[in-house]
Amino acid sequence: RAVSLRDASAVYDLLSITLGRRGQYVMLSECLERAMKFAFDEFHLWYQLALSMVACGKSAYAVSVLKECAKLRPTDPTVPLLAAKVCIGSLHWLEEGEHFAKMVIDLGEDAGESLAKGYLALGLTYSLQATDATLKSTQDELNKKALQTLERARDLAPEDHQIILYLSLQLALVRQISDAIDHLQEALQLCKDDMNSLHLLALLFSAQKHYQHALDVINMAVAEYPESFSLLFTKVKLESIHKGPEEALVTCRHMLQMWQMVYDLGVQQSKPTDKVQSQTLFPTYICHGLPSSSQNPVPLWTSLRVLTHHLGSAGLATHGQFSDPSGSPQTQQLLRLKVFATSSLKVKKLLFHF
Repeated sequence: RAVSLRDASAVYDLLSITLGRRGQYVMLSECLERAMKFAFDEFHLWYQLALSMVACGKSAYAVSVLKECAKLRPTDPTVPLLAAKVCIGSLHWLEEGEHFAKMVIDLGEDAGESLAKGYLALGLTYSLQATDATLKSTQDELNKKALQTLERARDLAPEDHQIILYLSLQLALVRQISDAIDHLQEALQLCKDDMNSLHLLALLFSAQKHYQHALDVINMAVAEYPESFSLLFTKVKLESIHKGPEEALVTCRHMLQMWQMVYDLGVQQSKPTDKVQSQTLFPTYICHGLPSSSQNPVPLWTSLRVLTHHLGSAGLATHGQFSDPSGSPQTQQLLRLKVFATSSLKVKKLLFHF
């Protein structure tokens, strides 16, 4: 039986490699699910099944499978860490995410490098719970716990720029803008070309009404990531505030051209014979600013949208700059272009199952 199980595992490993390269995660998950009846206590196959479920978007099922994996290997921190990521990201199961993050933390030093990630996941859970809370006292308490937890994560991994980025974001959410900028500059010293850090820095500069500094940072980020729609939207808003609608219109036209190019490519690649090739080509266009359902990062951009709401003084959280009915023809044209671009992005999200 042991030899047969080993041979079967090798076959399923090869199947995972083959189907994974072709993006056939649904078929892979179905094959692995049928194998569970013969290997119900084998961690490797259970974990393969969980990964395939995450890859094909069956997040709730994946969490159930990861719970079984945690029972089979309770000392492995990567299992509850992945479960926490899925709960926080695609499912927004914050209580479940908190539970899994605490499982990692409870391992203590046995968790190794994953301990800092466990504190990061817990801090993000508290931050998102604060966003969902309706009472001001509850929000303040959860934000305080989030800040303390993220600082603990930073102490455990001082060289991890991602942890410092989320700490900066949390500081910004509680309106400690100067401290957030200081930490963000520290993160950029560790990873100078990180798109999320550059984007957040531009938003923080705009919150302080340093629009030229914000534009300089956003232009630097766009030069590094020219296909990022989220960066370009921020650039349009900054230009409309600081330089006027004429400058912003140029960026809007560029965005519409980019969208048309991506849409045309999607139509060409949507043929059945080219479906697999389409799945490999499209991430180069949608990975920045147009999140795919197959990509489930910790929801930084959800928090950034909340941040722009909190930093209303920057003029980036509202659309007043675009919707003045008594504005000039250029302003009205900018409004039409922005509405068209936004609706076009929504259509594209539907087309590609976002």
